[in-house]
Amino acid sequence: MSAFFVSKDDIDLLVSAIRQFQAPVRMGDRFVTPDAADPRELGQMLWSENVKSLRARYPDSNPEYEAERRDQDRDVAAYKFQEYPGVKPAAIAAIADCYEYQTCEHAGWAQSDAYIAIASLRARLVRLLPGYDDAPWRITEPEDIAQVVDAAASGLQRR
Repeated sequence: MSAFFVSKDDIDLLVSAIRQFQAPVRMGDRFVTPDAADPRELGQMLWSENVKSLRARYPDSNPEYEAERRDQDRDVAAYKFQEYPGVKPAAIAAIADCYEYQTCEHAGWAQSDAYIAIASLRARLVRLLPGYDDAPWRITEPEDIAQVVDAAASGLQRR
């Protein structure tokens, strides 16, 4: 696998989506609603986790990389949130996938605040899928299956 430093726009879009879709986040030792979290701190936390992944993936202390690492640290420290209202759920899901792919390269990823923020966001995005609100919560009648399976594609026969 490889990893890269995600853009400030990627971080701004993820923070905007977390706020727009009200995905709860963990900041340190507490869970908060996005309105209670400082968007600058949230963005810095996400971006810092990306840097942590890069350093785990590319631990080489080559002097050529040192300037790049200093630039990354400077960018994260200077981060200022830019809101993007009206983010599109499907596009945000793709950006979240890219972010996770670039950020999962260290041992602590699955326990990190960033992982929880992205998982929380994804849970909110799933509920925005077309048909979600009309889908059965569970299958209680054979007729419910028709709402879940494309009968033509599955060859499902009526009982």
